[in-house]
Order: sequence, then structure tokens, then C-alpha cells
Amino acid sequence: SDIGIVDVFDDESTAGKLLILGAPGSGKTTALLELAQELITRAEADGAEPMPVLCSLSSWRNDRDGLAPWLVDHLKVKYGVRNDLGNVWLNDRLLVPLLDGLDEVPPEHQEACVQAINDFQQEFRPRHIVVCCRFAEYENLRTKLRSNNAVYLLPLADDQIRQYLLDADSPGVWEVIRGDQVTMELARSPLMLRMLTIAHEE
Repeated sequence: SDIGIVDVFDDESTAGKLLILGAPGSGKTTALLELAQELITRAEADGAEPMPVLCSLSSWRNDRDGLAPWLVDHLKVKYGVRNDLGNVWLNDRLLVPLLDGLDEVPPEHQEACVQAINDFQQEFRPRHIVVCCRFAEYENLRTKLRSNNAVYLLPLADDQIRQYLLDADSPGVWEVIRGDQVTMELARSPLMLRMLTIAHEE
């Protein structure tokens, strides 16, 4: 049976500290959004649950002040949260940073960014933290993230592609692509499969 991202996040071995790896278009951001939705539901139901904060690391530069001020600034710009309130939430461990696109940080700043995330964990001890990165870029980093667990998103299998197309009311696409090895390889990426479906509809 398929294990969802929430199951991995909740697993005792992960304890909410997770690294999501995959190829381009493999569904890393989608998995992060799925997790954010579940964490929002939990926070709304129970005020003691920490709030997810979705952040794109693409805007991070070698910030000497560290990750915390960057996060607080992100809260203000994206969500309109006052800096003093953002700092209180951080210090009280009421936030779950969901950090997307470590690979989108300029290459010369990636090592420093990983170090900043590790330093942030040591200083602020967030209950949970999730980071997304392309596998190839993460492999090349000398500095590694302090996470309890990592998940690698695999390419879609034939039966998953077929089922997606049937659910999307596009059985004709399956008939066209199933014998075409090149297109099938493209369709193994969730992003490309979605684009193939849209192209066929139009």
C-alpha cells in the first residue's frame, strides 16, 4: 500500500523532522503542500499544535543573521504577521517551518543555507521542520541537514500512470502513450503527466 507524506512525517523515527528528496517534477512541492494542509487542519482543531509556515528558500541569501530573522521577515511579507509576534511564535516553538527549494538557493549560498538551518534547529529547537531539495543538488552538498529521516519520491509506475489517466477521464491518453517508451518516461514525472493530460484535453 502507498505510504503518504503525512504517515512518514508522523512516524516515530521521523518525529516531524524530514527531508524530502526527488528528481525535478517528482512532486516534492505537492507533497509539502499536502503536509501543510494536514498541519493546518490539526492546528485549527487544537491550539497547542504548531502552525505550518510554507517558505521558498529561493529568496535566501547568505544572511549573516541566520535563518530566524529571515523566517520572521518572511512571515511579515507573506502573511502580514508583525515581527514581534513572529519572534514570540518562533521562541515558543509554535511554528513548523516547511522549507521548499533548497536547490533553488544560489549554488554559492547552498552550504551556508544548510548550516543556517542546522544552527536554527540547535538554537530554536522547533518541534518539526521539513526541507525539500532536488536529489542531485543535495548529493553534491558537503554539509548535510540534521533531519531524522529522508524520503525519496520515486518515479510513477505504469499502473499509477494508467490509474491517474483513468481517474482524470483520459483513457485515450493511456492508449496513445503506453506503447511509446519516450512518452512513458516523461509521464513518470507527476508534473509532466499532468501537462500531458492538459495538452490532450486542449
